[in-house]
Amino acid sequence: MIPTRPQSFAQARSPEGGRLVERPPQRWDLLLLAAAGLILVSAARIHSFVPGLELLRPGLLLALAGLGLLVLNYRGLRRIEHLKNPLGLLLGFLFVWALVTAPFGLYVGNSIRFTLESFGRTILVAVVIATAIRDLHDLERLLKVYALGAIGFAILGQGTSGFRDFGGGGYDPNDGAMFVVSAIPLVIFFLLRATTFRERILFGFGLMACISGVVLSGSRGGFLALVAVTVFALIFMAGVRPVHRIGAVLAVLLVVTLQGTGEFWERVESTFDADDYNRHSVTGRYEIWGRGMDYVRENPITGVGIQNFSVAEGQHPQIAEMIRRGQGIRYSAPHSVWVQTAAELGTPGFLAFSGAFLLLFRFLWRPVRKQPNALGQAARRSLDRSRGLTRAFLGGILGIMVAGSFLSMAYSPLLWVPFAIGLGAIKVYRKYATMLTPGDTPEVDLPGPEMLSPRNPAASPLPASGVHHLLHFHRGT
Repeated sequence: MIPTRPQSFAQARSPEGGRLVERPPQRWDLLLLAAAGLILVSAARIHSFVPGLELLRPGLLLALAGLGLLVLNYRGLRRIEHLKNPLGLLLGFLFVWALVTAPFGLYVGNSIRFTLESFGRTILVAVVIATAIRDLHDLERLLKVYALGAIGFAILGQGTSGFRDFGGGGYDPNDGAMFVVSAIPLVIFFLLRATTFRERILFGFGLMACISGVVLSGSRGGFLALVAVTVFALIFMAGVRPVHRIGAVLAVLLVVTLQGTGEFWERVESTFDADDYNRHSVTGRYEIWGRGMDYVRENPITGVGIQNFSVAEGQHPQIAEMIRRGQGIRYSAPHSVWVQTAAELGTPGFLAFSGAFLLLFRFLWRPVRKQPNALGQAARRSLDRSRGLTRAFLGGILGIMVAGSFLSMAYSPLLWVPFAIGLGAIKVYRKYATMLTPGDTPEVDLPGPEMLSPRNPAASPLPASGVHHLLHFHRGT
């Protein structure tokens, strides 16, 4: 019988004479708690459902507290230098590029103000979350917080007015659907890998709440994202038996079938109707995306400036002519993160933004290319769990990519919190790669900080100061 608590023991000897040693996971600390709070506030918007709490600006307070705690805990994997991986550099470039291109935008003051204030706060939140992650056990903790935040939002965000009454905290039904969909693969993973009856009940009902929220939102983009993550979970989710994956997918289909009303299915079917307003109306998404491509062609390098899409709309000849004729029209948002970044940040910004998603899949799809020979059976079980957790996270990223194709959320914490978690995951995997001896694999995938602890530190590529960082697993799977 596998023990449910981590225990310390020598796992195996390496060809270099070292050993992999299991140690209990590091405890929660204040910085990790601040990161968890930022996920609940910045992404899940849980504080908005507590009367009066939003007036205290908990997001800003947690970000500043996290920054201060980071200064006090600035060591090990919590040093900024560990974020200098390809994804971190690309995300940093996006922020710098937004500042560089702001003076060339249509409304300079608006771009600079938005970049330094709103986008700057989002970057701060992302830095705190990414640096707080010390190991894969911390990664699992924060991903569980993300899933629980989505469950809480799905429950609290359901209003009493029926269809399309879903959201809160600044999220309209479409935004709320995107957030909830991004967590559904994680909820499925934690449900299928639950070790206690309480966890099964929590994530089982949580899964139903999340699916119900997506259906209640009436978001067509959210529904397409739900289809994408469901197919992803069925085919690509790792660390879960196929029969369990099929059962989870059938549960999703059952809830959608029972929850979906005639109005919901009519709305879904209208997505592909030739006479849908999005195809022909000047304020429909197809027309907006077409004008967005005009802005890209006119400003291929610097774009129109961050947060200036609506300003460009007011200057577009088609819109200007309508205004001249006395026709009232609302300046539109881009309604697509892809069109938004291309039009506002130019081709370099679009390539960097798109590249960030590609890098997440590149580094996290299969973080373990080859298992170390020194790993025993317990370690391999832990590898399977971490691989499955990471794959579930990528399923949520796919949901964001699909739902985000219909939303203007390119600079929102709703998107950058997952970026930050992915950045922290890549940071940990890359650091673990340097902790293995040359005879072993270049990458390892465990839910805790692992390190080869040699009997003779001088014979190891590890610094003597790093020998005390030992391997630990999360048992009970």
